[in-house]
Amino acid sequence: MFTAILTDFGTKDAYTAILKQIIFSKCPETEIIDITHEIEPQNVISAAYVLYTAFTSFPGNTVFLCIVDPGVGSERRELLTFSLGKLIISPDNGIISLVRRMHPASEFFRCKDDIVKDLNKIKPSFSRTFDGRDLFAPIAGMAGNNDWNKLRGEDVSPVTVSGVMPAVSNTNNSLSAIILHTDRFGNCVTSIHISEWESPGEYPCTVSMNNEREIKFSEISGCYTDVPKGEELLYWGSFGFLEIGINQGNAAETFHLKSGDFIKIRSRDMLS
Repeated sequence: MFTAILTDFGTKDAYTAILKQIIFSKCPETEIIDITHEIEPQNVISAAYVLYTAFTSFPGNTVFLCIVDPGVGSERRELLTFSLGKLIISPDNGIISLVRRMHPASEFFRCKDDIVKDLNKIKPSFSRTFDGRDLFAPIAGMAGNNDWNKLRGEDVSPVTVSGVMPAVSNTNNSLSAIILHTDRFGNCVTSIHISEWESPGEYPCTVSMNNEREIKFSEISGCYTDVPKGEELLYWGSFGFLEIGINQGNAAETFHLKSGDFIKIRSRDMLS
């Protein structure tokens, strides 16, 4: 069994090691895998994309512990997401937005009240800033040992990040979307999925970025070398989302794009 961890904690501090020790203390048999700890601090949108990409690649019975939690210590809920035989444990702040969008049969619930109350009793009274240690990691450890239904509390409708589902306008053949994530190469992943495009690669289109800059693309490319070095391109990324890149360049820096930025794509006959 795997426990896969995603956070914005970085590697400078002991935070991630503490999470792992707590999980091992409750479930020594689990194999812990680090998805990443390099999510930009508090960037729930980027975390939602990285979680989705990892989620699709792991087998059933995997527990995901996902902590990007700008509301730590507040009244925001803990959330357990059950989908495709896997369990995600996270704050209810939108981090599961893409999993929910791409796997609509997912189930969402809170942890049982008595479990949360017991964990709250042993929380340090002097701090409410490390729920990863005090709440989420213990639940993840329990999930490694128990029937997940033993953790299941009330069903809930989870928080979803605005813009993760693109808005369609049939009047001007456009999709309004956001940048979900910029990777280490500077490629910009949009929230437009290939399932929303009628004929991938056939039509020229115009991309408007933050209502300030427009770029015309003659086609949807297949890979970076379809365009000369230093030239921008649109292409379908490895997880089916439309990406903006530059062959051997950095699109995020060149176009001043970041996670959460607004884009609009217009193209003749592009909408399904």
